[in-house]
Amino acid sequence: KKAVKKYVWAKGRRKEATATVRLFDGKGEFVVNGKPIGKGDKFELMLPKGTHEILAKGKKAKGRLKVWVVDYREEVMRLYDKCFLELARREGVERKDVTPEELANKLRDKYDLNDLRTVTYLFEVAKYSLYPIGRKEFMEFYTALSRLIGGDCYEED
Repeated sequence: KKAVKKYVWAKGRRKEATATVRLFDGKGEFVVNGKPIGKGDKFELMLPKGTHEILAKGKKAKGRLKVWVVDYREEVMRLYDKCFLELARREGVERKDVTPEELANKLRDKYDLNDLRTVTYLFEVAKYSLYPIGRKEFMEFYTALSRLIGGDCYEED
């Protein structure tokens, strides 16, 4: 049995992303959001912002992938509100009238200080500055946030 290789590559602008999806075991069928888009071994997809499901069926392998196309700045702010503030609430930390830095300081005895600093700093950059938030910064934020909450912030999405 051949091992299935994963191949996902994407780059995008603020409102859409171009993804290259490829089958390594030959030609197959591709389905995006339940709609067949054709047969072959490689497709270029232009996906709008939102959640998409890509299904690829080849001769020997079948794969399903859930894809989120996001604006990194908006997504950092959304995940901070959804997951980090929920963590603070569960810990009984009062969030009203405190800065993100003060909130992180209230959690530092129970959680990794470097992760708290990363999440707080990148949230503040996303919300209050004009500095760009790219994939690298988003992944730093998301990795630190995942460690803090002990899981995946996208599980319910």
